[in-house]
Amino acid sequence: NPRALFKGGYLRKGGGIIAASVAGAGKSTFSIQCALHWVMGKPCFGIAPVRELRTAIIQAEDDMEELAMFKANMRKGLNAEGWTDEQIRQAQSRLIFRKDFLGKTGEDFAECLKAMQRAEHFDLVIVNPLNSYFEGDVSLNADATAFFRKMIDPVIKAKDTECGILFIHHSGKPPKGKDAALFGKGAFAQYSMQGAAELNNWARAVLVLYPFENNTEFWTLTAAKRHKPLGWTDADGKPTKDFVIAYSSDYVYWRTPSAEEIAEARSSAQTTATPKQEEETPSAAALRFAKYICDNYPDGISLTLARQIARDVVKRKNSETVMGWLTHNPMQYGLKIEPRTDTGKDGRRRTAKYLLPKGDALPLDAATGQPHEQAAQTIDEIISDRDAAADTSQDEPDGADDEG
Repeated sequence: NPRALFKGGYLRKGGGIIAASVAGAGKSTFSIQCALHWVMGKPCFGIAPVRELRTAIIQAEDDMEELAMFKANMRKGLNAEGWTDEQIRQAQSRLIFRKDFLGKTGEDFAECLKAMQRAEHFDLVIVNPLNSYFEGDVSLNADATAFFRKMIDPVIKAKDTECGILFIHHSGKPPKGKDAALFGKGAFAQYSMQGAAELNNWARAVLVLYPFENNTEFWTLTAAKRHKPLGWTDADGKPTKDFVIAYSSDYVYWRTPSAEEIAEARSSAQTTATPKQEEETPSAAALRFAKYICDNYPDGISLTLARQIARDVVKRKNSETVMGWLTHNPMQYGLKIEPRTDTGKDGRRRTAKYLLPKGDALPLDAATGQPHEQAAQTIDEIISDRDAAADTSQDEPDGADDEG
């Protein structure tokens, strides 16, 4: 099939891939490294071409000095993979860099792409980055539809200009809260890239590159959309969306680590990860503070002092809620409220309310509705200690009847 580009039907002429990652990840290195392999008909990171692909890179990020640096580092990396100097020379001579697209966006970019294809007939065109040639707001579906479907598709699908196209793109900012852990991973990976949902809808395939947690040497390349044609498998031989790659320590080059390195990196990431602290609910905070009162103030604590201490024992935002629950329904938490009259320094007598343990009302667990075991045990110990103290403080008269 002359329209086929990659094995398994992963991509044919007329289709597009979007590959996204964070700023500074090494997307340019990744794209050049892949292209050098593909022009020689060699697989790169589990993506295998069906033949030697005539490839052009349209890029706006790297100047000539940067490209020269890439060329030198690629030579070292390819030599380490076993390539001969002649193979490297051939690959670098076949890969074409186009700088004549500078400043071209939207329809102007599409017209230049059409003219290039009519003259050169490349199999694959890599565009780095998308935002340099996109016209409009990439976060708006209407603008994305206009660019991809009205400007790009007519060029890459037309018989005289058809080709495959790979856009290099940036990921968006990670969300906050509970969704942050899912960002860039699994079924949510394709939605981590910057822009409207139309980017995912248009792309025939989506690749996302994200680092291991707590180990930025190792990165996961996720085939977020259309992974089955790649035929990737994990260490157990099971199908997977993920392909692990890593930085080379000696030069600017991505490498494929061994299974042992990957296992060690994953283990290290898990052991060094900071466990996520679940936020304490107000009901749990109330139970904990009730236990704190039983442990530290068996003789009672004034409500005024309890409010002050609650701000330190439980989160400040929960302290007023906790004190409200303890004062309105103290028996549920194994407490009681009693008024006490004290004489102040000025000699005046004042009545204040006190919170103190109440042994016959065990605190209930808010989740189960059953007595809270730890608090109940604490209260029982307090009562037992009080009874023992009372017994030892009163001598039993001689000859007293046991029953009496």
